[in-house]
Amino acid sequence: MKLTDISPAIALTPLDGRYHQQTAPLVEYLSEPALNRERMRVEVEWMILLANGFEGNGNQTIVPGVKPLTDEEQAFLRAIPEEFGAEGIAQHAAHEAKTHHDVKAVEYYIDDQLDKAADVLGHDTQLTGLKTLVHFACTSEDINNLSIARCVKNGIENVWLPGAQAIVDHLAQKAEEYRDKAMLSLTHGQPATPTTLGKELAVYVYRLNRQLNKVRAQEYLGKINGATGTFGAHLAACPDVDWVAVSREFVTNRMGTCGSSFIGLYTGTAPSAVSPVFTAPDYSAYIWKKMEAVTGTDRISTAADLSGAWKFSADFGHPPSVGRNVYFDEPASGMAGWALFLDRGKMFRS
Repeated sequence: MKLTDISPAIALTPLDGRYHQQTAPLVEYLSEPALNRERMRVEVEWMILLANGFEGNGNQTIVPGVKPLTDEEQAFLRAIPEEFGAEGIAQHAAHEAKTHHDVKAVEYYIDDQLDKAADVLGHDTQLTGLKTLVHFACTSEDINNLSIARCVKNGIENVWLPGAQAIVDHLAQKAEEYRDKAMLSLTHGQPATPTTLGKELAVYVYRLNRQLNKVRAQEYLGKINGATGTFGAHLAACPDVDWVAVSREFVTNRMGTCGSSFIGLYTGTAPSAVSPVFTAPDYSAYIWKKMEAVTGTDRISTAADLSGAWKFSADFGHPPSVGRNVYFDEPASGMAGWALFLDRGKMFRS
């Protein structure tokens, strides 16, 4: 029998297999439907900005011939990604089966929703005639780079960071609880002066907090300036518009108003400036830096670092024949379970 014939389908990786329960919250941010939903958010926010302008241009329509959208029309557009569910996923997949292009399928999906606007709103609306404003002057990477940045940012901030912070907070509580619990320390692998279990845990709390701060401080880069980064299509259509200002407004502010905070414009100098000749964020640079900070936390809390503390405590906390841990006042298996949680399965038993 072929494994591909088995139903339900076998997961390709352990992340969607035996670890599915642990990784399930990330589906909301890092799955393919989540990415397509973010693409829709970027697309509709771009439409709203083009139609209604922003404070920097006196809230004037940016694209000639388009009337400002009413609050009701803006709400309709923003509901498109928010209501993207099982039916929408199937509808998008049907478009992609024909286009073989995921972003183009997103455009067609939005077009489908615009066709329904009058019926949903209960009256005539210019939305039914605004299909040409969908993806206006954009290249796919304009949509993708912002969407991916938002997916990673929301996954980090809403799932990973709270989980990591909970571990650090728990360790901080234990450090305070066992601040006076004496234990033998080592130097060059040999017994040395005494320390306390709380002090040793506090060291890791400090180190882990430094890593979490690095993760929080890492910027998320984005751009919306066309296929070659020169605003070529923008200027051809609307040569009198300050597209640099429009781009800055969209990337730094508009993306912040729909579920994500600051996303910097990468110029190689300052995140508050936009380069009209910049093509796309260097994913291999800024996402690598983000993941470096994340894995730095992992290295401290697992493998050679914190796991060594658990092993040391298990080795020296009590004789091997004793069934209870004198420092944690709980069965040794309980400590091993905690080590398992923090050490991805490397269980130290006493």
